[in-house]
Amino acid sequence: MLVRTQVRNLIASREEMKKNIGEIYTSLDRIQAGEAVKVSQLKTISKILSPDNLERRHRELGILLSDISDLKHRMETVERMHNGDHPN
Repeated sequence: MLVRTQVRNLIASREEMKKNIGEIYTSLDRIQAGEAVKVSQLKTISKILSPDNLERRHRELGILLSDISDLKHRMETVERMHNGDHPN
């Protein structure tokens, strides 16, 4: 009788251990998936903020600001002509 009780206890203990190990694996999978997402996000942000990209974007911004200034000047000239002040 004592042996049967010990066997049942061992089987129950084994099942509990299997359950715990399954929970650990599930938790580990979630952690690894989250880490993969964070690594991917970090790579994307690193690419966006890389010195080469920032330099290129600032150069493009400078060109756009220059174009806007030129267009503004041309528009002011057209408005003056429309309102009667023609250039010489």
